[in-house]
Amino acid sequence: MSDLKEVEIKTIRIACQALGRKWTFQVLEELCRQPLRFNELHQGLPWISGRSLGRVLHHLENAGVIDRRVNDNRPPNVIYSVPTGDVLLREIIAMLARWGSQRRMPVATPPQASAAEDNRR
Repeated sequence: MSDLKEVEIKTIRIACQALGRKWTFQVLEELCRQPLRFNELHQGLPWISGRSLGRVLHHLENAGVIDRRVNDNRPPNVIYSVPTGDVLLREIIAMLARWGSQRRMPVATPPQASAAEDNRR
């Protein structure tokens, strides 16, 4: 069936549980570039609602994938980052980005309505 051993399959499942949620890779791609505050991250990913972004960040923090640092500034701020020493995660994100760009499918455009159809609407 496959060359993967049972142990490898289990570890892949663990990785997918940690990284397999919607928007996770987009968030990690941003955080691999630099540490960001919530609003900075949200500005870079405007298609993600604030609530969804918060859930992704909370999940990644609980899974130990990202760090969350609270600064005692006035007002206090929170900075999210991929741990500096996590070179493997950064490499995986970069490899997935390259793999995805090689397999990018053309975006389907909706068919153009004819002038007759427009007049009927």
